[in-house]
Amino acid sequence: MTAEVIHTTVFHDGERGGNPCPVVLDAHHLTEEEMMDFSAHFGQETAFVLPAEHGDHDWRFRFFMPSKEVGMCIHGTIGALTVLLNREDTVAPTVKIETGVGVVDVDWTKKEDGYTVRVEQYKPVIADTNPSYEEVCRALQINKSDLAADLPLQSVSTSRQKLLVPLKREGILESLQPDFKYMWELCDRYQTSGFYPFTFRADGEVQARQFPNRAGYLEDPATGVAACALGAYLSMQDGRDTEAPEWKTYLIHQGREMGRPSVMQAEVYRSSKGVLRTFVRGKAKLETEWKAL
Repeated sequence: MTAEVIHTTVFHDGERGGNPCPVVLDAHHLTEEEMMDFSAHFGQETAFVLPAEHGDHDWRFRFFMPSKEVGMCIHGTIGALTVLLNREDTVAPTVKIETGVGVVDVDWTKKEDGYTVRVEQYKPVIADTNPSYEEVCRALQINKSDLAADLPLQSVSTSRQKLLVPLKREGILESLQPDFKYMWELCDRYQTSGFYPFTFRADGEVQARQFPNRAGYLEDPATGVAACALGAYLSMQDGRDTEAPEWKTYLIHQGREMGRPSVMQAEVYRSSKGVLRTFVRGKAKLETEWKAL
């Protein structure tokens, strides 16, 4: 058995930043167990490119963490499509990708510095129940006074649920040392795929960290599904009435504490009827090619 693997880094903010994502091409001959083995070998969330199952779609992507398959991975989608674009395997400006959460539209542009890819997600869904302030503070090992009082704790999904935890200051975010065992218990109990604590920087942009639920690693340097959920959440918390539809854009930084600074652009289209569309935009760079036997 052979597999062609292209290593990519997605959402990089500087030379050493971004989230690594191996992309496995022509993966239709691999079993689920073999896909899991690849991801476990790399220790990273890995994207697998397969032919579409329906004629009006372009590709099927599957995503595996070292511990499990997940239905959607935005940085994996951006990495995989960037590989296909560089191989000139696709030329349409918008493609339809089959994923575990449904079909998503992905568009791209090309400039001198490479491809920029935008992945559409879904309207936000707010969880009916969320952990209490006391439970969250115990999991993150912080005090209730460290939480931002003007924003709620909410588990939000635009494809996968993430618990959004607003904090007062960057220093609190930087010093987090979660009780992972207890945090994972809360994730299971409240059916969320991870904690996403965040705060606002002095420049008005957002700084965040992502602690996934039983992923095979403790922290993620860039998490597109969380950034998308956060963009929708911030738009809903805006408090300003809007009659005419408008776009809201949020720059969300992550990975600094891991030494892998990353930046994602969350885009929200909303009107008086609420959030209508959600997107995440970013870049990937190709690193190395590797053939597995």
